[in-house]
Amino acid sequence: METPSGSACSRYREWISSWVDGELEEAAASALETHLRQCEACGAYAGAERASKTLVAATYAVPVDVAGLRARIRERLQTGSAPRRRWTVVRVPRLAWGALAAVLIASLAVGYLTLRPWTAVEASALVRAAVTDHVECMLGRLPLEVTTSDQQEIDRWLQRRLARPVALPTLAPEGTSKMSARVARLANVDGSQILFDRRGRMLSLFIMPAAEVPSVPGRPVAHGGREFFVSQVEGYTVVFWRQGDLVYCLVGEGEVEGVLSLAREYAGSASG
Repeated sequence: METPSGSACSRYREWISSWVDGELEEAAASALETHLRQCEACGAYAGAERASKTLVAATYAVPVDVAGLRARIRERLQTGSAPRRRWTVVRVPRLAWGALAAVLIASLAVGYLTLRPWTAVEASALVRAAVTDHVECMLGRLPLEVTTSDQQEIDRWLQRRLARPVALPTLAPEGTSKMSARVARLANVDGSQILFDRRGRMLSLFIMPAAEVPSVPGRPVAHGGREFFVSQVEGYTVVFWRQGDLVYCLVGEGEVEGVLSLAREYAGSASG
């Protein structure tokens, strides 16, 4: 398996954006797809790139310039406001139809979820900031302080960062995936972020002092004597819970129950 620092990985990562847009030549696309099946790190990078562009596609009704793409994603998540749309006839490039179909399918899936007992609510600044940092961290846009497959090293870093003992749950029981940690600041709240892979699902766990989060955002859900707070933003599920004098926040792509079940597992195996 190639490492993300290898020259081959660097070359392939330059192709990923064009590949996601369907604009990569057939021979290069075939070589890249073979590499993505063999390289876990580049596969995760490609998934994050696709997720990032899906956020933009879900916000804008017509193609937009790629210049400043990341800045517009961040602005969209931070403001929570979508541009006003007008009914217009536009010419859609042939290669864009696949992306539009994917967005329509995703929109139908989200609509189905919100009709089942989840009701869509406007996400708070803290929730949007958590999703933004999760996506940006997957794309390698944010600085990381620790990257390791040894969770004990993450535990030691976290205790130094928070200046107190923290019983971190076992994030990836398989013990084979890399995890990274960084100092995070979400909507003026200082904390820490741990990015990790749990059985092919990229997740971020944020930990912050409860004193700085007087009101935990999201829809309350009781389970096992503990209260969780759930939000959804553009296909990402965000789950908060309090534990001692800390607030935990788990962010992951996909359905509510999948991320919520992991939050329940982590809350039940840690004592903050």
